[in-house]
Amino acid sequence: VAQSKPDYSTHPIAKRLRRELAGDVRFDPMTRTLFSTDASNYQIMPIGVVFPRHVEDIRRLVEITADHSLALLPRGGGTSLAGQTVGEAIVIDFSKYMHQVLEVNADERWARIQPGVVLDNFNSVLKPDGLMFGPEVSPSSQATLGGMIGNNSCGSRSIEYGKMVDHVIELSGTLANGESFNFGTLSKSDLAQHLEKEDAVSRIVQTVNAIAQAHETEVDRRFPKILRRVAGYNLDECGIRDQFNLAGLLVGSEGTLAIHTEARVRLVPRPVHSVLGICHFDTFAASMAASAPIVELKPQAIELSDKLLLDLAYESPLYRDKLHFVSKQPQALLMV
Repeated sequence: VAQSKPDYSTHPIAKRLRRELAGDVRFDPMTRTLFSTDASNYQIMPIGVVFPRHVEDIRRLVEITADHSLALLPRGGGTSLAGQTVGEAIVIDFSKYMHQVLEVNADERWARIQPGVVLDNFNSVLKPDGLMFGPEVSPSSQATLGGMIGNNSCGSRSIEYGKMVDHVIELSGTLANGESFNFGTLSKSDLAQHLEKEDAVSRIVQTVNAIAQAHETEVDRRFPKILRRVAGYNLDECGIRDQFNLAGLLVGSEGTLAIHTEARVRLVPRPVHSVLGICHFDTFAASMAASAPIVELKPQAIELSDKLLLDLAYESPLYRDKLHFVSKQPQALLMV
């Protein structure tokens, strides 16, 4: 016999969350429907949506949902293409209140941010100092830094600036038991101290360090040494190829290991000049053959548009008037 799904709008947790959190708590059908989708084809109705105002809201939310054995799902801008931000859980949206750039150190080229900061807004803050954030995803006007960290995003400039994990220095937030954490690079002496302690963070360090050491050879042998590997947990960030930093393990974990509420990230100089080249090709194969020698010229980005994409653009009233840069009828374009 098919069982109907529970009506979470009257769930006791909804009243408790409204009573104990400073942020907004929404369990109404419209909000839940809006957050049941992202940029993918998936649709899963969440239990409810919480818009936290501060770190204490997250700590209490973790404790309360644990009491009721309910899942939590941190969400960025909803630009995911694989359904990472939908699920039968209480969705956390940081973009309404926790969207501040907390500090910018232009001399040392780093910034402290909250997870709800939108990428374009972040770069607008950095521009007067001649700086920018390296990874640049296409939905930059909607994507949040928190979502990019959870997804280990790359963007079109990855051949120059790499992935999010290459730009995250520290992460702070809340563990599944409600305790706070601050993960950053550990020196050998700091790591040795954690291996002797019994607190929650130290036990995590001990467990991950043991896994990393036990499988160091296998991880180093089997993890692909390529620019855009974003599948699975970043075990190679845990002292195997570089210094031990649990923040690297959280990047790309899609909120499954902990909830971060603050990040310290690296910044890069904004290029003084930029040039865009549109390379036309008579065949798709010719565009592929040209990619390797173009990469040797060290461009910041190289993007492909094949004939299918061009045809769709010509059919769209929104884009057809913007294709003035396309000559004749190429089978493929490389934008460099």
